[in-house]
Amino acid sequence: MFSALQNLPSTGRFAPSPTGKLHIGNVYTALGAYLSTRRFPHSRFILRIEDLDTSKDTRKESEKIIENLEWLGFDWDELVFQSQRLDIYREALKEIRDIDPEDPLLYPCSCSRKEICAQSPADPIDGMRVYKGKCRKNPPSSSQGCSIRLKVPRAGEKRIEVRDFIFGPRIFDLEKQIGDAVLKRRDGQFTYQLAVAVDDGIEGIGQVVRGRDLLKSSALQIYIRRLLSLKDLRFAHLPLILENGGVKMSKSRGSADVSLLREWGASPEQIIGFCAWLMNLYPAPEPVPMGIEECVKLFSYKKVKFGPNRLKDRELPAYFSDPHWWKRSGGSYRRIEYGIYG
Repeated sequence: MFSALQNLPSTGRFAPSPTGKLHIGNVYTALGAYLSTRRFPHSRFILRIEDLDTSKDTRKESEKIIENLEWLGFDWDELVFQSQRLDIYREALKEIRDIDPEDPLLYPCSCSRKEICAQSPADPIDGMRVYKGKCRKNPPSSSQGCSIRLKVPRAGEKRIEVRDFIFGPRIFDLEKQIGDAVLKRRDGQFTYQLAVAVDDGIEGIGQVVRGRDLLKSSALQIYIRRLLSLKDLRFAHLPLILENGGVKMSKSRGSADVSLLREWGASPEQIIGFCAWLMNLYPAPEPVPMGIEECVKLFSYKKVKFGPNRLKDRELPAYFSDPHWWKRSGGSYRRIEYGIYG
């Protein structure tokens, strides 16, 4: 059994994935995680790079994320990379497999992504699709080339409560709302759901701050943690930042990033002040530049609004000394607006 630290409220983390550039939504989440941790006098903050996809060389992306976070004023007590923990995830998977040899919790799944997409629509907030359990009912004859899925409790058998500082207690039925989850992909890579549940346990994370789109995933991760005899923790899921048209910011969409803002001459205080303003940490009609240490004194979960609350016609242009807030898209530029969604 891998060793786990005691979960303390004063231990927090920010865990970016090096799949693209650090955008405003990432900074907003990082700020929430940092402030919720550093408000304690003897805090411990961890920067975890979620580089699980070892088939890609993400060193440059990781270095840029780290450099931008340092430029913004963030500091951390420990820097870890998921790619260096593969043996730990392998051990965790074995521990789950050994829980009940007579009725294994893990089974091979041959379903393709295309099949799953045809069976279940994507959730509009988190994009997750409910797995209908085809291979649980009719296991493939061979496990070769299959992913490994975890059986979740049958509908109504055991519901999972997520205690959230912002959204309050939420109850989830894993079979109805998520379905059996993949813990290891068919290409041999461990999944986010397994890795993050293990990481938060061995790091002694006491509270997880991240985006609203991961609220449902928290229920699954609690279930995995309990299977591994890891203690529960508390969550705070921040409202999402939406671009024009109600679409959440993402690296895959090329959402405006910190490096671009730096090219425009934006200061760290402007970016941090804007994110603190989105978090409603100070009352003001427009964002005000401020440093991270100033934000620590202002932080309170009670101030964070959970919407739906759209900030119509709020644009960054004037605030960042630019006549318009533009985003490069397919060789052209288009203006974007920001909103908060619960």
